[in-house]
Amino acid sequence: MEAIFWCEFPEKVDWKQAKKLIKFKTEIYVAVKTRREYESWKKKIKSKNIQTGAWPKLTEEEGYWFSGHLDKEKIDRLKEFKGINIKVDIEPPFPGKKLRISRLLFTYFLPAIMRKGENNRYLEDTVRALRERVIISGFPLPTWITRRYGDITELGKKMEKNFISYTTLTSKTLTRMYIKCFAKKMIKKYGDKAIFAIGCTGKGIFGDEKTYRNIYDFKNDLQMIKNTGANKIVVFNLEGIMERADKKDWLKEIEKVTYDQFS
Repeated sequence: MEAIFWCEFPEKVDWKQAKKLIKFKTEIYVAVKTRREYESWKKKIKSKNIQTGAWPKLTEEEGYWFSGHLDKEKIDRLKEFKGINIKVDIEPPFPGKKLRISRLLFTYFLPAIMRKGENNRYLEDTVRALRERVIISGFPLPTWITRRYGDITELGKKMEKNFISYTTLTSKTLTRMYIKCFAKKMIKKYGDKAIFAIGCTGKGIFGDEKTYRNIYDFKNDLQMIKNTGANKIVVFNLEGIMERADKKDWLKEIEKVTYDQFS
């Protein structure tokens, strides 16, 4: 099983320490606004065990994530990442201010699905033209919902599909039941192109995301995804692990479910 990390705040990571502690082959996608910024992080992160990829993002005022609700000029920001491995979050635009997770249904999802994104097709055409590995990341929701804001569900040759499967945000029991059923369905549809992201080990852009209280829940989620038959798993986020006192133990658990995918 391959392990991948999302790193939303690379500036919070002690990379010298991280490179020393990560003893397994992995990929780390760092959130950046420009290709130049990515190339700078790539040099800093360079390691025999780590391959880097870019996680393009906008400013919070611009929407932060990508969607068909953006104007074409903002979607065009993706074009400068052509030729490198990237992951693209296709989610409703940032709600304008940091809100409690519990209020996002009304301020985040509903406005995005009440009207179809004007540039859904343009976003899809832009992503398909990147012609390198592209991981499309989004929520594990029915297609009729995600397509409203521009989700890409028919994958090209070098495209993969990542589903946000964070059990820390809601009821663990219900979420795990849902993810198990959803994952099997998506693996049947996408095969090896289906990826599932567990978390949260650390807070994200909203700042109030619930995170793992202990390593045991984290281990259970790693095993849960492995048991679905998926051959890739994402951990959100690397900085959350590196901030923990027992970071070596968390990394060891990830190492247990990986294999050398780059050999």
